[in-house]
Amino acid sequence: MNEDDATKLADLAKGLPSADLDVPSAERIAQATRRSVGHGPPKIRFVLPILVGLLVTITLGWALFHVYAALR
Repeated sequence: MNEDDATKLADLAKGLPSADLDVPSAERIAQATRRSVGHGPPKIRFVLPILVGLLVTITLGWALFHVYAALR
């Protein structure tokens, strides 16, 4: 970020309302953020695309089998 970007960001921030948080809430948010930074997405997130790919492959195989059977 260069000085021009910092200036633009400061100008944009002037029009925003300030967030009113009590100290315990702010600390909880900060702790949760620190725990999640650098860990990446959860591993379970990669299971769904694998299941969808498997379903598509099985469906395509089933459809090709029936097309072959109909053409025989």
